Amino acid sequence: MFIDPLPTRDDFHKLYEQSNQFGGKLYRDPARESAALEYYTDCFRRMASLRGAVREPKMLEIGAGRVWLCRVMKSEAVPCLTVAQDVSD
Repeated sequence: MFIDPLPTRDDFHKLYEQSNQFGGKLYRDPARESAALEYYTDCFRRMASLRGAVREPKMLEIGAGRVWLCRVMKSEAVPCLTVAQDVSD
């Protein structure tokens, strides 16, 4: 996946180096994390039911942040392959 046109060097620095995207309460609060995992588990189960049985499912999560879907898939579907891509920490 490519961003086109690329952000300017200054924009990239502001977006990914100066910001702490996943450090606040919104992302670190245990109750919110539990709610997010519950939501994404429900999403994954609905997607899986629509798709049917897949022997070794694969997931590419782009802009992954806290990798919610990959985490859920690893807990729901063994064996599986997950790849999460994000340029932030």
